[in-house]
Amino acid sequence: MFAWKGWKPILGLLLCCSISSAISFALRDLASKAYLPLVFVVVVTVVARRFGSLAGVLGSCASALLFAFLLFPPIGSLHIADAQQRTNLGWFLVAGISFAFLFATEPSQKQQGTEASRDAE
Repeated sequence: MFAWKGWKPILGLLLCCSISSAISFALRDLASKAYLPLVFVVVVTVVARRFGSLAGVLGSCASALLFAFLLFPPIGSLHIADAQQRTNLGWFLVAGISFAFLFATEPSQKQQGTEASRDAE
């Protein structure tokens, strides 16, 4: 589609960042907002399946920073006051990075061979 091969991880990262920002702003006043990062693991897994493991890992890390900055009090700071919210964000990072590697679809050898022959032309 594009000549540059590095667009997929960046697109996945932007997708994770935009969805996590929207969730943070929309559900900031929710009583059970401490569990939102754990539910967001599903989004990271879908991004990793579509855009690769690098996109899932980068998306997990960036989303964790955005959740800390935009969702958990004190808002606008990376410090998280509540211990449960801090723990859930840590588990989100562990699960998001793990799922990004476990469920990512990388190009198969056959696809890589056809891309290499196409690039040689």
